[in-house]
Amino acid sequence: QITVLPMKLPPLKQPLNISSLPMLGYMEQSVATTIINGLTSVGCFKPKYPFITAGQSALIYLALHLKAYNPRSSTYVREKYRKKLQNFEQQCKLISYLGHSMKTGYKEPEQRPMGFELQMNSFLNSDKGLTECI
Repeated sequence: QITVLPMKLPPLKQPLNISSLPMLGYMEQSVATTIINGLTSVGCFKPKYPFITAGQSALIYLALHLKAYNPRSSTYVREKYRKKLQNFEQQCKLISYLGHSMKTGYKEPEQRPMGFELQMNSFLNSDKGLTECI
């Protein structure tokens, strides 16, 4: 005996009006992927901006990342915030660079690595430059 299965098709997909969803559903459908990407980027980079806490650095990094990769922004705005994000990342890398370059006692300027003075001045001025970065 051959059993014939009934012909059932799944229901047709209907477009979903996101604005009619409850808040959690709206957030899940609209911004979850973007926020997950931003948080992943924060976790991979682990930003620490000079003179502010790691938590504050992470929040600023996340904000810059969200603005830099917002698909609804114009190309000009995205590029502007990508440059700010790159600048912020460079400032965050100063701490580890200076930590590796300053392992021993005082060195004469001729014995310091190339570009050390520039990096040191950038580090010392970074608490004033945070407003420019944001």
